[in-house]
Amino acid sequence: MPWATVGDVDTVVSLTVTAEEISRATSTLETITGLIEAIDRPDITDRDRHFLKLMTCYQVAFMRDNPDIFSRADVTSASQDGESATYRNVDSHLFGPLARKAYRRLSWRSKSLLMPDGSAPARTTTRDVNSEAFDDALPWSPV
Repeated sequence: MPWATVGDVDTVVSLTVTAEEISRATSTLETITGLIEAIDRPDITDRDRHFLKLMTCYQVAFMRDNPDIFSRADVTSASQDGESATYRNVDSHLFGPLARKAYRRLSWRSKSLLMPDGSAPARTTTRDVNSEAFDDALPWSPV
């Protein structure tokens, strides 16, 4: 079940978009969040579906206003004419602020996920592998 439709985007953010634009936004969201739209999980509630829809609509709008999202340089700091900016989080330049807010409201962000058979996954670690801190803690290795 798609997270958002063309009609949803029009209703939520007043944009007329194509299915391709929604697909691109969904792909970026899947990469950023680790969620996969094509996998229908039994633990997704109507409330979660609502926030997935909002997250997608807001990301579509963010990408419309930031067409260079696929060609941006990943920098830690930049300054021009004496002005500089620091991002609040590591994905600010890729993840729309309202999309991030909707993502943070998903119920499983604060509890364990259920497996397709309804059982809880075995806990092998107490680290939140979906957190930005975990991504930053991984060792770097050349390709």
